Amino acid sequence: QAFQKWYNDARQLQPPPNGKRNRRAFPDVTLDPNYDEFDEEEMLGPHWFFPSEISAPGRDLIVAMLNPNPHDRLSIEMVLHHPWLMAMKGTNQQVPMPRMSGLCISGT
Repeated sequence: QAFQKWYNDARQLQPPPNGKRNRRAFPDVTLDPNYDEFDEEEMLGPHWFFPSEISAPGRDLIVAMLNPNPHDRLSIEMVLHHPWLMAMKGTNQQVPMPRMSGLCISGT
């Protein structure tokens, strides 16, 4: 519940008047690879939620995928084009994938 409260509060914040839009109120802004001080302080998750070593793009992707409102949550297409994943692809680093053994998919 604390994360959902933070998310709802973050959606209401107005960014400084520099033409940027709120990353939490507009999911497409999540694809913008530029992070300013407002993003760092207000948009990339509550400070208690992430270890300090997680990068700004990594935090941005995680927070966007955890959007409590399913209608505003990133689509899989947007996730695949997020700057953090694109950077991983550009360095030929493999994004760690969770083990899927024992996964039960309904209807199969």
